[in-house]
Amino acid sequence: MRTKNKFLKRATALICVCALTAAVLLSGCKDNAKKETPSEPKIEKTVNITDEKWKKLVEKPGTADENWTPAISAAIKYAAENGCHTVYAPAGEYPCEASYEKEAWELEPASFVLPDAPLTIKGDGESTVFYKPVASKLENSIAMFRTAFKSTSEITLKDFTIKGTYNPGPNYGLVDGIVINGSSNVTVENICTEGTKRHGIYLMCGANGNVIKNVHIDNPTRMMLGTGIQLEGAYNNEFYNVYLTNIGANAIDLNMWNAGSFYPANDGTNNSPYSESEKYYSTGNTFIGGYISGTGLHNGNIGGGGYIDPSPHDDYYGINVINGSNNNKFVFDYIENVRMTETDYENAAAIRLMNSSYNTFEIGRVSNSTKYAVRYNSPVWSNEITIGEVSGIAGELFNSEEADAARNNLVIKNQ
Repeated sequence: MRTKNKFLKRATALICVCALTAAVLLSGCKDNAKKETPSEPKIEKTVNITDEKWKKLVEKPGTADENWTPAISAAIKYAAENGCHTVYAPAGEYPCEASYEKEAWELEPASFVLPDAPLTIKGDGESTVFYKPVASKLENSIAMFRTAFKSTSEITLKDFTIKGTYNPGPNYGLVDGIVINGSSNVTVENICTEGTKRHGIYLMCGANGNVIKNVHIDNPTRMMLGTGIQLEGAYNNEFYNVYLTNIGANAIDLNMWNAGSFYPANDGTNNSPYSESEKYYSTGNTFIGGYISGTGLHNGNIGGGGYIDPSPHDDYYGINVINGSNNNKFVFDYIENVRMTETDYENAAAIRLMNSSYNTFEIGRVSNSTKYAVRYNSPVWSNEITIGEVSGIAGELFNSEEADAARNNLVIKNQ
């Protein structure tokens, strides 16, 4: 029995040693395998445009022709292709030219065409400034930021300023601040645009389901030619706390869009994303909060590409809703100082409706309009307009044909 027990003890010990040795060997194999597998490159979640890898792409730094477009474009492209969340622009001024990345059928290039990929571009508030330089020798930028045609990814632009440089000729300027071109799921937040040649923010060609909030569109030189916020065939978009000051034409303009009226429709010879039959109306949009102060401050119409056409003067409005723009809602603290020049104000009005219905206006105050508080151009019907107080109207409070007046409801509480 003793001999048998000794044998069993020795056999058990030998098995334990073998098992331990195998475990050590396997562990070593695993460690070696880990060491031999190359590690994947680390992807930045926030791309800072002032990091050296991007900053070295700036053209002609420190000169009057400095151009950050190549650097910022490369950072945006990297972020979109590598699943990064944010492109960050620290406080500073970034001169940006047109990128020349355009299809032959497009009118003009943008400085930055945003990818159809989830992305946030953010700055440090008003101290981060993207601008089109006065020394520019290149052609217009149709926009500082333009979405990809019909993009659906979640794009956010926030916390920075866009500045244009006024130029009365057809070239060299920033035409629009931000263009949302047939896209959805775009958020524009805490943005200021100044001195664009045409529009501050432009939603067009079927843009829908976007949110614009806490924006200030200003024209400090009073040489802006276009509209503060232009909706052309844009529907079901939301606007909160928008402040429009010193605007060249209409502060807010809603109109329809028909394929070929701005971009050519696809005729088999181009890559246009639009068909001849496409038509969109500006419906179901809401504007809640903010004010309008100063519109119609330029008395020249807009020619191609945003240049001055000395043709007869147009009429300008605080809010202009026309051509099938139905079921929109506007709630503003006030609309004031609606005029063209001191001598030209044939039909200026705080609110103008033409061929549109079922729109709602709740305006706290209308003051200092050089012609009318409200103007209807037939046919309009079932619009609800409530104004808390009206003062300083140079002409009549209301301008309309009798039939239109009967089909709509206008309430002015202090009259």
